[in-house]
Amino acid sequence: MKKSYCVLLGIFCLAFSSTNFAAADYASKEKGWHKGAYVLLGVGAMNVDQDTNVQNNTAFGSDYLLGYSFMAGWNFLDSWAAELQTRFTTEKEGNLREYAGNININAKYSLILPGLTSLDTIRFLPYAKVGGGAFGAAVPAAS
Repeated sequence: MKKSYCVLLGIFCLAFSSTNFAAADYASKEKGWHKGAYVLLGVGAMNVDQDTNVQNNTAFGSDYLLGYSFMAGWNFLDSWAAELQTRFTTEKEGNLREYAGNININAKYSLILPGLTSLDTIRFLPYAKVGGGAFGAAVPAAS
């Protein structure tokens, strides 16, 4: 049940943020309307399955946890952006607490099509990202 709520909350946050918090001047149609900095805070589900205690080889924690994310980016051209994205989650099981997080550095290309950006109140920007990242998880004070 908790997993379903996490997934639904993540989908809601994605839909809400992409339509309501997009940093764009909707009145202007000239070149350069999509340039500049942007910041996004998010809540959603993180998949941290196959957690195993390496000392006694037993499974630990849940597969999906409520996670928090922060993303900062800069559109240096209308279509091209550089992004830094981080995610974090934690879960308590018994007297131990698991921490998991990741960081990604991405290059993003937004496909700006006149049919998707010519509306007066909203603009749709499909994009593709490529980048690298690192993931880590720890259970401090595990005996």
